[in-house]
Amino acid sequence: MASWIIGDLAEAALQTGRIEEARARVAQIEVAAGNNPTIWNALGLRHARAVLADDEQAAERFEEALGADLGRWPFQRARALLVHGRWLRHQHRIAESRAALREARDAFGALGCAAFSEQARRELRALGESSRRRDPAARDQLTAQELRIAHLAVKRASPTARSLNSSTSRTARSARTSTESSRSSESPRAASSAPR
Repeated sequence: MASWIIGDLAEAALQTGRIEEARARVAQIEVAAGNNPTIWNALGLRHARAVLADDEQAAERFEEALGADLGRWPFQRARALLVHGRWLRHQHRIAESRAALREARDAFGALGCAAFSEQARRELRALGESSRRRDPAARDQLTAQELRIAHLAVKRASPTARSLNSSTSRTARSARTSTESSRSSESPRAASSAPR
């Protein structure tokens, strides 16, 4: 088994009650990785430690996993938020759970990971909260100005949401170009009779 999927193994072990076996595998990978694990191993190990931690250690382990620099790894951050939100829900920390699950849902939606986004929605429904499914076609219905506003909101939202920056900019530019070309094709008479 490739050691970089240890986080997936940990989640599967949690669901099947094979936590001790997974902890033993995590310990093997920690020894093999040494003091300088690859980025993927480090991400996977932090995730696995958080998922497999006892309740007394879990908060600290999730803090380590989510406190790592995950700006370049929005999917891994969203997965950590999802399992953290689940753990918080089981600890009856409802408000914190909702915040983590909402962020996970939104990040997965932005990344186009519908199945993971739906998992976060299910967790939120278990907390009594409903959320709409994200419609990818909705962005196509926005004006160029609305896209710019959405772009600014995304930039200020979270590191995960910032990954949308480049695609939103491209869409806004193409919308602006389309709007400008349609205006230039209007006849002078139609343009002069338009209300100002």
